[in-house]
Amino acid sequence: MVTLDKPEQKTFAIGRLKQLSREEASRWNEVLSESEASLCQKFEAFCRVRDQFQVFNQLQSDGKMSDANIAFDITCAPGARILCDTDSNDPEHLVAKLSASFGSIPASFEEQVKARRAAGEKITLVSKKKLQKVITQRFKDAFAGQYVECAIDEGHWTTFCVRCGSWMLTTQFTFGRQQSQLSHWHSICSKEKILHPTIPSILYPAVTLLRGACWPCSSQWECIVEHDVALACDETLKYCRYFYEAAPKLLKGLEFEKIETN
Repeated sequence: MVTLDKPEQKTFAIGRLKQLSREEASRWNEVLSESEASLCQKFEAFCRVRDQFQVFNQLQSDGKMSDANIAFDITCAPGARILCDTDSNDPEHLVAKLSASFGSIPASFEEQVKARRAAGEKITLVSKKKLQKVITQRFKDAFAGQYVECAIDEGHWTTFCVRCGSWMLTTQFTFGRQQSQLSHWHSICSKEKILHPTIPSILYPAVTLLRGACWPCSSQWECIVEHDVALACDETLKYCRYFYEAAPKLLKGLEFEKIETN
């Protein structure tokens, strides 16, 4: 986004919205314009090429030139031509273009941590248990009196349930598998439950309106160091508030009792 001017940013955002909401866009006769399609294509090329270009650079740094050249031709060159608006097949030209393009983008914190670790620096990330303890307590403090259930699987996830009319809003925080991270998602289900059709011992919601949604586009914090725990938790709860503020308005007039089978 930072490489685009304001009109292009708007064009790209609308194009991505159409891409990610194809069914609704089709219903409203909204199709990708040529400029929207071009920017979306460049975005997809960017996502494919950036990580692979880092692999290429690492192979070069390790002196594995033959492997680096093969990797570039297979994984980077096609996307580079799209991203850099060129038909060139000259590897040196494409490498220079990609270096200039990616070099103008500030490294993410995760990328900085990876580079510092590769250089031998010892960086200790916060533990899953610490993340879970902090975000669980902060949620309880922020939404005291609103949630009706809280389930905890230590070191893995914490789930809260909040009543909203005839519906139940569920928020789950997870804390990574192999590495420590903080992620979250939300669901909207009916309070009424029915027997599972194949496992009668299990009760599950009769109706699910929303499953696994999250704000913003990325729901995940990685590489959290000790002094960033409070920031990560506060930002996550900020997006949870957006969900809880929006849900009653979205569900207004949509009572579970009025839903028909078909």
